Amino acid sequence: MKPLTRTALSLGLGLSLTLAACGEGPKAETEQSVAEPAPQSIASVTSGTRDVSIAEASALLSGEAGIVVLDVRTPEEFAAGHIEDAVNLDFLSEDFAANLAELGKDTTYVLHCKSGARSAKALEIMKEQGFESIAHMNEGFDAWTAAGEAK
Repeated sequence: MKPLTRTALSLGLGLSLTLAACGEGPKAETEQSVAEPAPQSIASVTSGTRDVSIAEASALLSGEAGIVVLDVRTPEEFAAGHIEDAVNLDFLSEDFAANLAELGKDTTYVLHCKSGARSAKALEIMKEQGFESIAHMNEGFDAWTAAGEAK
């Protein structure tokens, strides 16, 4: 009976080691899939519109020339703090759509408001007017400031 016990013990130990080794594979894959994606380049924005994180917007603005930051908050909000060189068009103004229509359609824009609600509506108007290259910072200027990006 002792040989059987040793065999059972060996099988149990082998099975435990095998299961433990198998457990490392999925864990490693999970850790890799949770990693934040690399910031996108301007090339990935120039052919359409998409939401971007604060980190992606920051990378776009620090790495590429020719991008215009379009801030659709009120003039009072803008005066209290804004991204350097941003253009301010008040989404709440009666002539927002007309003012927007005067902007270059072939320019790449980083669009934002305070928290993402107004800029999401502005994004729809921009698409209707034929703007094709928009990176929507959907977390807004509040998140930009909280991330330490405001200077």
